Amino acid sequence: MKTLEIELQPPFWRPIIRLYGYAALVDTGAVIPVVSLPRALMIKRFQAKLIKDNVSVGGFGGGNSVGDLYSLNNFYIHKFHFKTLECFVPYKPDKDFPIILSVPLFYHTHYEFRADESKMIINVMDDKLVNNVFLIKDLTQRICVQVNGVMLQC
Repeated sequence: MKTLEIELQPPFWRPIIRLYGYAALVDTGAVIPVVSLPRALMIKRFQAKLIKDNVSVGGFGGGNSVGDLYSLNNFYIHKFHFKTLECFVPYKPDKDFPIILSVPLFYHTHYEFRADESKMIINVMDDKLVNNVFLIKDLTQRICVQVNGVMLQC
């Protein structure tokens, strides 16, 4: 088992970490990750490729958001590596939290937030620090996710 410790970003009392110079919210209710970075930056940094355009996703403050699904290469949450990360890119970006990390990203880990110590601790149960693959699937109009070959959230 490997342990990662990631500093939480003050002054928030929410699980927010810093990724690629942006605030990233770890959202325990989210199914898919959301990346609201400029598309040109995503293409340059992650070799982003459009998977599907004009997709409606629910759960944003009780409503829906419209955007595109993209595939990113070599996305890191500190040392936690995703060889492929599919994500939702909304047309209306979130300026406060341009990156939202969904809980299925942490499949096969134990994670905890220690607000009093300002850190997130991730215990990786097997050797999944590198080459994780996170895919978004549309099964009969329901969005599901697949992590390293395991289908979740159907």
